[in-house]
Amino acid sequence: MKNLYLVSQTANDNYDTYDSFVVCATSEEEARSFHPSGAAAWNDRYPTWCAFPNEAVATFIGIAHPKFNVGDVVITSYNAG
Repeated sequence: MKNLYLVSQTANDNYDTYDSFVVCATSEEEARSFHPSGAAAWNDRYPTWCAFPNEAVATFIGIAHPKFNVGDVVITSYNAG
C-alpha cells in the first residue's frame, strides 16, 4: 500500500538545507531512503540533507491518493540562506 510519510532530520541544519519533506512510500524505511530533492543526492559535495538515511525520521501521516507513485515528493521544507 502506498502511504504518505513526513520525513525529517536535524543532523544538517545549516542554511540551504531541507529540514523535512512529505513523500509517497510503502514503508518508513523506504521513505527515509528518498532525498527531498527527488534525486539520489546522498553525500553530495554541498549536502542539502542528512548524510545517511538512518539519520532521518519517517512518520506515517496517511494513505496516499492513487495519483501518487512511490518516490513522489509532495512538499518540502527548505531553509534558504
